[in-house]
Amino acid sequence: MTAEQEPDEQDVPWLDDAEMHSWLALVRVLVRLPAALERRLQQVAGLTQFEYYVLSQLFDAPEGRARMTDLAASTRASTARLSHVAGRLEQRGLIERRTRPDDRRSIYAVVTEPGRELVRAAAPEHVRQVRRLVVDALGQERFAALGSMCALVLESIDTEAARLAGPDAGQVGPEPGDPSYL
Repeated sequence: MTAEQEPDEQDVPWLDDAEMHSWLALVRVLVRLPAALERRLQQVAGLTQFEYYVLSQLFDAPEGRARMTDLAASTRASTARLSHVAGRLEQRGLIERRTRPDDRRSIYAVVTEPGRELVRAAAPEHVRQVRRLVVDALGQERFAALGSMCALVLESIDTEAARLAGPDAGQVGPEPGDPSYL
C-alpha cells in the first residue's frame, strides 16, 4: 500500500472507554468459556468441546449419520480439521466412517452405540455446566437477550464473509436462526 493509499487514522472509528470495556469483556468470555466447558467435558467424558459437538451433531442427525462435508459445514470446521477429529473419534470406537453403495464419492460419519452412550452420559453434566456458567449467571431474560444479540453478530459475520468471498461464493452451512447454526 502506498502512502497516499493508507487510511487516515482519523477515519478509524476507535472504541471509546465504555465500548472497549464491553469488547474486552466479550473477548475474555470467548476465550475462557470454551476452556471452562471443555475442562468439564474432559473430566466427565474425555472429550474436547469440538469432539462433543461433532458427536452431538451426529447423535441428533437422522439415522445418526451425516456426510463429512455437511458435518464440516454445520460445525464450521475445515474438512481437514473434521477429518482429524473424526479419526480420533473413530479410533475410540465412537464413530465410523462409511461410504454408501449409492454414493461412493461421499464419506459419511455414523455415530456408534458407544458414541451414543458417551453423549448420553456427558450431556447432563455439560448442560449443568452451561446452566451454571451462563444461564443462571444471566437469568432467563438476559439469556434470551444474549441469544438475540448473538444472532445479530452472527448475521453480521456471515454478511462480511459473503462480501469478502464475492458474489459467486454461496453460504455454506445453516442460516442464522437455524437450531444447528451454533
